[in-house]
Amino acid sequence: MEKVKKEILTEENIKRDLIVTAYDGVEKKVDPLYYSVPVLLVIGVIMFFVTKIPWFLLIGVVTFFIIIPIVIIKDEIRHRRLKEAIVRDGFVIREDTLSHVQLETELADHTVRMLHGISANSLKKCYVFHFSGCEWTVPKVFGSFYKWSDTYYMSAEGIYNTSIPGDEFYIVERKFDGKIGCIYNKKFFEYKKQISE
Repeated sequence: MEKVKKEILTEENIKRDLIVTAYDGVEKKVDPLYYSVPVLLVIGVIMFFVTKIPWFLLIGVVTFFIIIPIVIIKDEIRHRRLKEAIVRDGFVIREDTLSHVQLETELADHTVRMLHGISANSLKKCYVFHFSGCEWTVPKVFGSFYKWSDTYYMSAEGIYNTSIPGDEFYIVERKFDGKIGCIYNKKFFEYKKQISE
């Protein structure tokens, strides 16, 4: 059997993954500011029919162009704070053995359900990796892992498909909140601790 070539796992790569999973792992709820756009649009339309002043029709449009940048800026600030916390506090790596992976199906977030109704599109797969000492649920809104790797860039489904009970993993916990940020199968990755000069 051909030996799998392992990717060297550096602290820099781990930090990049932690920043992405910390940010994407936050449940994306619709910002309350978004609701003001349709509310003000309806108020503008009502005011237009009552007063016949056309400027009231612009209320919703103007609100949209003011609120969207505010929401984007708030999101960027939150992302920057998470990044700073990871860089400042760092992470802890430990090794553990995979006991099993559970595939759960759950309802997608409110926005997806509104778009698709209760259908196959509104159900979301959720992978839960169980180890001898902990478990890790893949963030619900997460796309791909290990984007820095040319060889092992993969989705949650890819990690699920390449993992079997008994595999050894590196488990990485963020120090600032104590949560598991990412996992690395030792079949594919080898961690090299950076020696400080």
